Amino acid sequence: MQANIALGLGNNIDYEIVWNSKVIEALITRYAIRADELSADRRNHERT
Repeated sequence: MQANIALGLGNNIDYEIVWNSKVIEALITRYAIRADELSADRRNHERT
């Protein structure tokens, strides 16, 4: 998995991220992240 993503507002770029699957997998292991903790559903993150 490797994708270039540019995060920005308007016409400027704040950060450019290069995803590295080995780094992501190491972080998942380090912080013991489980599949049931993850969601792509934005409604789970809305403030009430």
